[in-house]
Amino acid sequence: MLERPSHWLTTVALVAGLGVAVRSQEAVEFRRWLDVAHALARQAEPAGVVMCDLPGAARGEELDPFVRLAGTPTLAACAKLNASLFQRQEGGVLHVRTIGEPRLVTELLHRSIQLEAQSDLQAIDAVSTIVNAIRGDRSSGASASMGAAARLVRLRAGRTTVMQALDDVVRQAPGTTWWLTYTPAEDGQTLMLGLVDGHGGSGSSVFPGRSRSPSSDSRFQIRR
Repeated sequence: MLERPSHWLTTVALVAGLGVAVRSQEAVEFRRWLDVAHALARQAEPAGVVMCDLPGAARGEELDPFVRLAGTPTLAACAKLNASLFQRQEGGVLHVRTIGEPRLVTELLHRSIQLEAQSDLQAIDAVSTIVNAIRGDRSSGASASMGAAARLVRLRAGRTTVMQALDDVVRQAPGTTWWLTYTPAEDGQTLMLGLVDGHGGSGSSVFPGRSRSPSSDSRFQIRR
C-alpha cells in the first residue's frame, strides 16, 4: 500500500474536467483510467497511469458497468481509489497513481525482469515484450499501430524492473502513456497492462482474474 506523499492531490489538475456519464452516486467520483491516460498522452509528456478499473461483464450481464454495479461495494471501492489520484515525477516520467493501490500492483511494478536487446521496435510492441517477460511466455504478439504508439524504440539488454522498462519506452516515444489497471480484490485481482497515445492503443492481461471483457483472450485494442 502506498503512503501518502507530501504533494498528494485529491484532484490532479491536469486531468480536471474529465467526466463520465454517471447513473449512480458512487460513479460521480469515478475517473476513467483511459480518459486520464489519453489526456496525458496528448500533452506529449512521458507518463504512466495506475488506476482501478471496473470488472468486465460476464456473458448475459449488462455491459455498462455503472448500471451493472450501481450501489455495489465494487463500484464504491473503485470510485474511492480513483478519487485519490496523486502525481509524482520519477526519472523524467510523470506517474499518476492511486493511494491504497493493492500490494500486488506495487510488487508488479517493482518486479525484476530480464530483457533481450532489441532495436527498431514499435513502442506498443515493446510493451508487449515487457508483458511477455512478466508472464514468461510469448503470448502477447505484435500489434498493427499508427501514431505515437508506432514510434520506434529500443529495449536494453539486462535485468530491470517492470516500471523502469515501461518508463524507458515512453521516454523514447513522446505522446505515449503506459497504463496498468487493477480491479477490486473481490474480482480476483485482474491486472491489465498496455500503452496508449492520443488516439488509441492496446493492452494485455498480466494476471487474468476471472473472465472479463473486453479481452476474453487476454488482449484488446483501444480506439478513440
